[in-house]
Amino acid sequence: MTATTAPRDSRWIPWTFVIGFGLVFVVNGLLIWFAVSSFSGVAVEGPFDRGRTYNTVIAEAKRQADLGWRVEIALEGKRVVASVVDRDGAPVDLLAVEGRLVRPVERIADVPVALAGAGGGRYVGAVDLPKPGLWDVKLTFETRRSGQRLQTVTRVIAP
Repeated sequence: MTATTAPRDSRWIPWTFVIGFGLVFVVNGLLIWFAVSSFSGVAVEGPFDRGRTYNTVIAEAKRQADLGWRVEIALEGKRVVASVVDRDGAPVDLLAVEGRLVRPVERIADVPVALAGAGGGRYVGAVDLPKPGLWDVKLTFETRRSGQRLQTVTRVIAP
């Protein structure tokens, strides 16, 4: 007598490879979609021109550091509050404080903000942000007397 063995039912093995590779393609496709739709990759406006004129960027940063101004920026509810003092701690009298809030990761339109003097080196401006989370507050300060300018960027978290 010969012993007969039942044939193995292994038709499912190729399908595990097909399903496995299909899953890899779907996950990779989702990762590519999230990468392309979230961050544009642009860190500064006009990166080529800024790179060519980098010595002027360094000189401007040194000039701003020589001013000795200390700037504190906070987001209090729907208001941007900036406090500006000189190196001696005296409030800086500013002609204008303008800026914008920029979402660092998403492509959302910039939110403009103009700050008005509240006394004692404090400047306050109302802002209505479309989304909570991380925002970069980019402000430009200009003095009344000498027309000196200071630009600053501070990251804040909106509730």
